[in-house]
Amino acid sequence: MTDILLEILPIVLYATAVILLLVLIVLVIKMIKTVSVVNKITEDAYEKMESLNSTFNLLDKITDGLSKVSDSLTENIIKFITGIFKKRKAEKEEEKSEEE
Repeated sequence: MTDILLEILPIVLYATAVILLLVLIVLVIKMIKTVSVVNKITEDAYEKMESLNSTFNLLDKITDGLSKVSDSLTENIIKFITGIFKKRKAEKEEEKSEEE
C-alpha cells in the first residue's frame, strides 16, 4: 500500500503542478490583454482631454479680451459721468462766488 502511494503521490502532485502552471499562464495572458485595453482607453482619454484643453484655452483668451473691452468701456463711462458732475459742481461754485 505504501509502495503504491509512493508511486502515485508524486504523479498526482506533478499533474496538479502542471495544471496550476497552465492556469497561471492563462491568467497572466488575460491580465496582459486587460492592461493593454486599459492603456488604449487611457491614451484615448488623454487625447480627448488635450483637444478640450485647447478649446478651453481659446475660450479663456476670448473671455479675457471681452473683459478688457468691458473694463475699458466702464472706465470711460465713469470718467464721462465724473466730468459732468465736476462741471456742474464748478458751475455751482462759480455762481456762489458771483453772488458773494
